[in-house]
Amino acid sequence: MRKVTEQTVAAFFGGRDRKVGNTQVLTDEQTAGMYLHGNLIALRETDTGRMKVRMAGWGTPTTRERLNGIADWLGVEGFHQKNWTQYHGDVPVSDTEWVTLREGY
Repeated sequence: MRKVTEQTVAAFFGGRDRKVGNTQVLTDEQTAGMYLHGNLIALRETDTGRMKVRMAGWGTPTTRERLNGIADWLGVEGFHQKNWTQYHGDVPVSDTEWVTLREGY
C-alpha cells in the first residue's frame, strides 16, 4: 500500500481533514469524504458507520488503490479490474455506481 493511501485512510477513519498529493479527506460532524483529484470516491457516515465507495467514473489503478486501502482497513473484499471491467470481489461494478462496504455498526 502506498504511503499516501495509508495516511489518507488513517485520516478518513480517524475523522481528520488531510491532504496528501492528489487525495484529500474532508470531515464534518456527520460525514467523512475522500476525494481523488476533486472527485468524491468514499463517504462514511460517522453516526451510523455506513460506508460507500465508488470509482467516480475513473476506473484507474490509483482509484482502486485508495478504495482497496479502505477495504483493507475494514477487512472486506477489495476492487480489481479484469478485461476492462471493474470488480468488487467477484461482482462487476460500473465506474459510477456506489458500492456499500458496510451498512453500519
